[in-house]
Amino acid sequence: MPPKIGPKRLQRLINEGVDPRTLPTEQQLDFARTMARILLPPASEGRPRRLPRHLRPRCMARRRDGRRCQAKVAWNEDYDCPRNGKCRVHGGASTGPKTLQGRQRIAESNRRRAEVKRQAQAQAAARAEALAQAKTRAAAQVQEQDTAQAQSLAREQVEALATYQRARAYAELVRWAESWKEVERAYRRCLKCGVDPRA
Repeated sequence: MPPKIGPKRLQRLINEGVDPRTLPTEQQLDFARTMARILLPPASEGRPRRLPRHLRPRCMARRRDGRRCQAKVAWNEDYDCPRNGKCRVHGGASTGPKTLQGRQRIAESNRRRAEVKRQAQAQAAARAEALAQAKTRAAAQVQEQDTAQAQSLAREQVEALATYQRARAYAELVRWAESWKEVERAYRRCLKCGVDPRA
């Protein structure tokens, strides 16, 4: 029997990115019940229940050591939701530039990043096209080689057949000549005995 899904197991499944639709039916029901129990307010309270701190998602930003950050995300207490999905160390507490110069710097940075991305996409498309053309040329060369090999094999087979037919015809001719010589020797023996075979 599959284990029940409580708040801690639910948080672990969410952090691991598990799709609830892939779970067994009973675990899907437990998943929905636990999620509703956390997110929906009790019938006795008129205000929504806040998500407990231990159930808040983790930052998961890539650190310099290659692992993922496990700190809690920066939380918006007014709306009871993450600010931007990152912790305070990885930009969760950032409110963005306030001055006109700061906003212009951010806009310029975004433009440069977009240009770099467009160039990378164009280079990737060019590489993909070159690779496709190379594959097409290689396939054509292989087909030409196969055609040449097939033609060479056909010529060899025709030559082998002609050689066999010539050898067979020569053997038949030799056999016919031997039989004719035998007939001629028998005819001469008959003539020596004074008997004409034609009579």
